[in-house]
Amino acid sequence: EAEMPSLEHWDEVFQTESELASSAQAALEVESNVVRSGNLERIEASNRADALECQISVAKGELFRAVEEMRLELAVANSEKQSYKVAFEDATALRTIIAAEREERDRIAAVCSSQ
Repeated sequence: EAEMPSLEHWDEVFQTESELASSAQAALEVESNVVRSGNLERIEASNRADALECQISVAKGELFRAVEEMRLELAVANSEKQSYKVAFEDATALRTIIAAEREERDRIAAVCSSQ
C-alpha cells in the first residue's frame, strides 16, 4: 500500500507553487510595464511628431505670409518706379516745352531788337 504524502509535503508543494505564481505575476507585471513604457514612448514620439508637424505648418504659414509681403512690396516698388518714370517723362516734356518757349522768346527778342 502506497504511503500518502504528508501535510508538510503538501505545504511545501503549495509554497513552491505560490512562489512560482508570485514569480510569474512579477514577470507579468514587468512585461506589462515594458509594454506600457513602449506605448508611452510611442505616444510621446507621436506627440513629438504632431508638435513638429504643427511647427512645420506654422513655419509654412509664416513663409507664405513673408512671400506675400515681398510680393506686395515688389508691387509697391514697381508702382513707385512707374510713378518715377512717369514723373521723369513729364519733367522731360516740361523741360522741352520750356526750352522751346525760351527759344521762341529769344527769337522774338532778337527780332524786336533788330528793328
